[in-house]
Amino acid sequence: GNSDTVGMLESLLRCGARGAVLAILYDPEVAEAAHRAGEGRRFESALGVKSGQPGQRPFEGKFRVERLGNGHFTATGPMWRGARMELGPMALLKVEDKGSDVRVIISSRKFQAADQSVFRHLGLEPAEQKILVLKSSVHFRADFQPIAAAIITAIAPGPNLADTRKFPYRNLRPGLRIQPNGLRVLDPGAGSSGGYCSYGEME
Repeated sequence: GNSDTVGMLESLLRCGARGAVLAILYDPEVAEAAHRAGEGRRFESALGVKSGQPGQRPFEGKFRVERLGNGHFTATGPMWRGARMELGPMALLKVEDKGSDVRVIISSRKFQAADQSVFRHLGLEPAEQKILVLKSSVHFRADFQPIAAAIITAIAPGPNLADTRKFPYRNLRPGLRIQPNGLRVLDPGAGSSGGYCSYGEME
């Protein structure tokens, strides 16, 4: 994905989430603004959606800068252990919202949150947080599944759909599976419209 959609952030606030941390949201301009403001200071900004994803809009809000980082750290998890990360200026921001307790980790470069070191770089111990929201579709599991009481996956807008059934396929042969153990493509002559595929169970 683009690492910059804010739908999950808005949902956390709407539901009054407490003890939640979202990582990582790509927004170099907001990271720069946080560094200009300094730790402990507050500022207002439009956060996220820098990549121009259609139908998306940034989150307009007030933030308190809790911690700043230079984005240079070493990964410690199973997937990238020992790799040196360089994400540019980073910030841990507390959303100023009386009805919730939500923090956001901002980076200046796109990076999926698949390593706990992302949190530790900004002074947070992942296992001590009530809710971790990770912008990572699969790779997070190696390092975060051992500390998770439960994992909930969600779909966010982006240039590459996670659900392969949503692509507007054309000219697929009948009987082809779109997903492992999933639905098969029906015969285009038996119910498809507009040149797109129809789906259904086939034994």
